[in-house]
Amino acid sequence: MGGVSSFAQPSLDSYNWAGYAATGANGSVTGVSGSWLVPNVTCGASVSLAAVWVGIDGLHSPTVEQVGTLAECSGGSAYYYAWWEMYPSGGMRSVATVTPGDRITAAVTYNGTAGSFRLTLHDLTTGAWFSHLRNDTGTDGASAECIVEAPGGDAQSTSGLYPLADFTRVQFSGCAATVGGFHGTIGLFSSVVEIEMVSDPSATHFLATASNLSATRSFAVTWHRAS
Repeated sequence: MGGVSSFAQPSLDSYNWAGYAATGANGSVTGVSGSWLVPNVTCGASVSLAAVWVGIDGLHSPTVEQVGTLAECSGGSAYYYAWWEMYPSGGMRSVATVTPGDRITAAVTYNGTAGSFRLTLHDLTTGAWFSHLRNDTGTDGASAECIVEAPGGDAQSTSGLYPLADFTRVQFSGCAATVGGFHGTIGLFSSVVEIEMVSDPSATHFLATASNLSATRSFAVTWHRAS
């Protein structure tokens, strides 16, 4: 769905991401994983989207390797999918439908010897799962994220981003990364970055915000407004 669309502020305010990222030197990030419940969305008449995912890259690079769930409002109705994407080498691939309340675990891992990424997602509520192996050597491997996103691709918007669907609070648990060979929950890394989704450079309106990391390194993302 594309990398973080942001501007230069220490808080890493973003136009399309909310959540946390752990960063490292190029090539040091080799894994990320997380768990959440598929959020319910309240739909109006217009199209709006909310994606929840874990991924590698995208914070300061043009590529993202990501897997997660998507809630789409269209025609006043809500639709829910599991998906993966290797951006920008291909579009988002929807692989299954999911239901609000389903518990999801997902992970992206990189094998440097093979130059390949494995993207996996397991719906623990239904037992459904998928795993995809994709080769890609043109990536930075410099950040790992657990994110709620307002996806791009809206030709009617000047920003190119769809309005953020009104989602119920997303609680990430067990958000973890592997950086420089060390594996741990995301809050253990000194380079962890909090990302808030805002409407404009002055941060006049917050679209979605992340809570503080808890003692167990879990956190929640809360919706505030669509655009």
